[in-house]
Amino acid sequence: MENKIIRALEPPPEIKCSRNVYEMNNDAMVFQQNDLFPAAFPCMEDIRRQGKLCDVVLKVDDQAFSAHKIVLASTIPYFHAMFTNDMIESRQNEIIMQGIEANSLEALINFAYSGRIHLDKNNVQSIMIGASFLQLNK
Repeated sequence: MENKIIRALEPPPEIKCSRNVYEMNNDAMVFQQNDLFPAAFPCMEDIRRQGKLCDVVLKVDDQAFSAHKIVLASTIPYFHAMFTNDMIESRQNEIIMQGIEANSLEALINFAYSGRIHLDKNNVQSIMIGASFLQLNK
């Protein structure tokens, strides 16, 4: 028997996503919840702002920024290399950052969680240098 795709009812209006999809055949069913991934990063951003479940503190000068290694590693190539290649920093809870300004690091960490960054004539150069340092090439 051929696969059938059955679409669920429309999601509630407060959820901005496409419909959930069910794929079925005689032996199995696959359910895909389309709002799961788009909802995950805002939730992680909120958890971070509450200071919960953070497993790394990045320090620049006299400022410290808490974050989740998994979020940093999955969104910023520099941290992916750092945390997944058995570098000493992968086992540390506090990492001293050099070569990047504190305001740029903060903005780019926030970018890792939200996909948004505020650029203006006062910060664009610093943030672009920081983005280059962190190997953010897109």
